[in-house]
Amino acid sequence: MWIINSKNFRLFIVAVILLLAIPVYAQDEWGEENSRNELEDVQVEIVKNREITLPKANRNFEKVPPLPVEKKETQLTYDFQNFNFEVPPLQFKLRPLKTKPQPLEKLYKGYIKAGFGNYISPYAEGFISNKRDKRYNYGIHLKHLSSQNGPVDGKNSATGTSLAHMYGSMFARKIAIGSGISYSNRQNHYYGYVDGQNVSSTDIEHDFNEVNFKLKASSIETPIAYEIGFNYDYISDNYSLMENSLSANLFSSVETGKESKVTIEGNFTYLSQSDSVFSSHNRILAYVQPQYHFNLSDAKISAGLNITYADDTLGKMSKFRMYPAINGSYAINDKVGVNISFIGSTINNSYRNLSYENAFIKSNSLVYFTNNLYTLGLNLKTQINNKTSVKVGLDYGSYKNSHFYMNDVNDPSQFLLVYDTGSISITNFFGEFGYSNGSDVQLTVRGDYYNYRMDILEEAWHRPMYKIGLQGIFNLYKKILLTTDLTYMGEIKALNGLNVITLEPIIDFNLKTEYLFSDRFSVFIDLKNILGQEYQLYNRYPVKGFQVLAGLSYSF
Repeated sequence: MWIINSKNFRLFIVAVILLLAIPVYAQDEWGEENSRNELEDVQVEIVKNREITLPKANRNFEKVPPLPVEKKETQLTYDFQNFNFEVPPLQFKLRPLKTKPQPLEKLYKGYIKAGFGNYISPYAEGFISNKRDKRYNYGIHLKHLSSQNGPVDGKNSATGTSLAHMYGSMFARKIAIGSGISYSNRQNHYYGYVDGQNVSSTDIEHDFNEVNFKLKASSIETPIAYEIGFNYDYISDNYSLMENSLSANLFSSVETGKESKVTIEGNFTYLSQSDSVFSSHNRILAYVQPQYHFNLSDAKISAGLNITYADDTLGKMSKFRMYPAINGSYAINDKVGVNISFIGSTINNSYRNLSYENAFIKSNSLVYFTNNLYTLGLNLKTQINNKTSVKVGLDYGSYKNSHFYMNDVNDPSQFLLVYDTGSISITNFFGEFGYSNGSDVQLTVRGDYYNYRMDILEEAWHRPMYKIGLQGIFNLYKKILLTTDLTYMGEIKALNGLNVITLEPIIDFNLKTEYLFSDRFSVFIDLKNILGQEYQLYNRYPVKGFQVLAGLSYSF
C-alpha cells in the first residue's frame, strides 16, 4: 500500500506537470490560433494539519404550546324508517332420482321332474299353474314315487305313493278365497313277519286311499282380521277301515291399542271311524281360545284360556276342560332373550295322522284324543351375531291318554295302538345352534333328550330317549344346490314277544345335489341312507339300505 507524505506528494505534482506539458508542446506546432487555450501558471498551496472549527449553535428546548381550539356542540338527529323487505320464494327444481324398475322374475307355468333309482324306483312329479295374476291363482300338482323292491324279500316290502292335487284362489278387494281338493294312494306291506315265513305280497299288502277337501276365506286389510276354514278328510284301506273327519276353524284378531290386540281362535271337529270289528266310533272335539296380547317395556305377553269340549270315552275325564294359554318373552338386551310358556290342550288324534307316523298299525285300532293337562316351557336364546344364534331350554308336560306302539303278540308284523290312561310326564331338554348367511348357507343343529315317567305302561314304547339332527342348505356359485340332513337317535324300547329290547342306535345321513344348467333345466342326484345302515325305527321293520335317485327337471 502506498502512503502519501509530503515528499511523495511533491513527486506526484511534478509528474502531473510533466504530463500536462506534453500536449502543450504539441500545440505549439499546430499554430498560434490555439495559444489562447494554454493554462496559466498557478501556484497551489497545500496546508497540512488544518482544522476546521465552527461556532456552537444555540438550541431551544422549549415546547411549542398548542393552538387554542374552539369547541362546538354538535346535535345528532336520528331518522327511523320501516323497511318492508320481501324475499321472493325459493323455487327448488329437484329431479327425483329415477331407478330402473327391477324386472320381475320370469314365471313359468309348468315344472316337471323325473328320475329313476335303485330298488326299481321310478319317480315323476309335475306342477302346472297360471302365470302371475292379481285376481286368480290356480293349478294342479301330480306326483308318483314307488319302489318295486324293498329291504325284505323284494316285492314283499315294496312301497308306493301317488298324488293328484288341484287348487285355486281368488283375490277381491277385502277378501281372499281359496279351495283345494286332492286324492292320494299309499301302498305298504306288513313285511315284519317271522324270518323264513312263506307269505305272498298280496296277502300282506296295506293300501290307503285318501281324499281331502279344503275351503278357506281370509280378510285383506280390514279393521278386524279374520280367517275362516272348512276341511274334510276321508281315508280307507283294504281292511274295511273308513274314517271321516269334518272340521271348521276360525281365527280373528283386532287391535285394541298401539301395543295391544285381542285374538280369538276356535275349532270344531267331528270324527267317525269304522272297520270290520266295530261299526262306529264317533268323537267330537271343540275349543275356543281367547287371548290378550300386549307389550310391556321389553316384554311381550299374551294371556288367555283354552276352553275345550271333548266327547271321548277313554278313561274318566270331564268333557269340559279348561287349559292355560300364557306366553311371554323378555329381551334382556339386544342379543339375549328369554321365553316362557304355560299352555295346555286336547290333542286331536286321527287314524289318518297316525298312519303317517306308523304305517304298520292294525286297521281295527281305536283312536282317542290325548289330554295335555299342561306344558311348562322355558328357553334362552342368544344372538351371537347377525348370522349365528344359540338356543337352550326345557319343556315339562303332563299328559293323559298318550298313545304308543307295541308289537302284537299274536301277529308281530302289526302294531297295537296302546294308551297310558294314567298321568305321565315328559321332560325334554334341548339345545339348538343356527347359522344363516343369506341364501348361500343355512345350517341348523339341534339336540334333544327325553325323560318319560310312565304310569300304567312299562315303557314309552318306540319313543327315542335322545335325538340329534342336522339340516343344511348350501348354494354354491348360484349353480349347485346342496341339501343335507343327518339324524342320530337311540334308546328306543320295544316289546319283542314277551321280552323288552332296545333297538340299535339310528344313524341316517341323506344328501341331495342339484346342478342348474339354466333357469329352466337342471339335473339332480338324491342319496339316502348313505351309510347303508338298515336300522329299525319300529321293531322288525328294517328300512332300505343305501338309496340313489337321479333325474332331471325342466320348466316350461
